[in-house]
Amino acid sequence: MVAKENLSSNSFTILRKFIFPLFIFVFFLPIFFLRYMRYPIEVNIQDSSVVFILILSFLLVYEIFSVRKLKKVGIAWEQGSLYISNFFSEIEVPKSNIAWIKCHRFNKPTYITISFTNRTKFGKTISFIPNSAITDLNPFKEHSVVKELNEWIKN
Repeated sequence: MVAKENLSSNSFTILRKFIFPLFIFVFFLPIFFLRYMRYPIEVNIQDSSVVFILILSFLLVYEIFSVRKLKKVGIAWEQGSLYISNFFSEIEVPKSNIAWIKCHRFNKPTYITISFTNRTKFGKTISFIPNSAITDLNPFKEHSVVKELNEWIKN
C-alpha cells in the first residue's frame, strides 16, 4: 500500500462537480418548465422571467463545462507519482509526465490545473480544488500547493 497525501478538497470537489449542477437541474429547471407549461408566454427579452431562465441556463452550462475536468488528486512524495481519481476510477501518473502546474487565483474556490506531456486517461489537463489554509486566500500570492508541486517536479 502506497502512502498518499490528499491534495484536493474532497468536499468542495464533490459539491462543485456533482451536487451544485444536480441541484440546479433538479430544483430550478422543473419549476420554470412547469410555470411555462401552465402560463405560456411569448418570448420577449424584456420579460424578466425569460431573462432569468436564460441566465440560469447559461449558469448550468457554464457549471457543467467548468467542472468536467475537476478531479480528486493525491500524491505519493517518495514514489514520485500523482494519483488522480474521477471518483469512479483512479490512475497513477509519474511526475516525469507533468508539464506545468498553474493556479487560477481569482476563482473562489481556487482551482489548480496540471498539464501533462503525454495524454492520460483523464486527458491532457486536469484541475482540482486544493485544501486551503488561511494564508492561501490572498489572490496575489501563489498557492502553497502550487509551490510544493513545482518544487517536487523540479527535483
